[in-house]
Amino acid sequence: MQKQIICFVLLLSLSAFSAARAEGFDAGAGLAFVNPGASDGSDRGFDIALGYELPQVNKLNFGAQLHLIHGLTSRSDVEQERAQSFSDNTVMAFDSQALYLTVRPKDWWVQFNAGLAHADYHTVEQDVSSNGAAVGIGIMVGSGDFRVHMLDVHRYDIGGDHFYIYSFSIFLVPGVW
Repeated sequence: MQKQIICFVLLLSLSAFSAARAEGFDAGAGLAFVNPGASDGSDRGFDIALGYELPQVNKLNFGAQLHLIHGLTSRSDVEQERAQSFSDNTVMAFDSQALYLTVRPKDWWVQFNAGLAHADYHTVEQDVSSNGAAVGIGIMVGSGDFRVHMLDVHRYDIGGDHFYIYSFSIFLVPGVW
């Protein structure tokens, strides 16, 4: 939770520093699907993405984004699987926080992002809480003032493991289109 607060404060600092030059916000809330590249496990859950873009510089919009994922599988679910003699190796609990620097070419609906992520993930074989790198791409719709994430795909490299994360927004904002 402390890392989430630090990330949010950094995002607010960026927005307060450039309030006179504000370009727009982006947001997404929906479903996230997490698939580790090296095993059969997976988790699904809810995610929220909140971002802020500075005005255009050389036909590029730069910004920052906070992305939070809360998986539906709990650590106790994983521990129950460990206790069974015939455990299911596909059970995984996953929660993460990521802070990205973003770039979006002028008038594009695609946003590229790279940054740092912290993830807590638990499988039958391991319990990990670590930091790592994250990269991704997102498809957004909306105006210059506010955009909605429709689909985001990210790759996290954390603690020697990598994960593919697919996020689908489930809300529509009237008047954005």
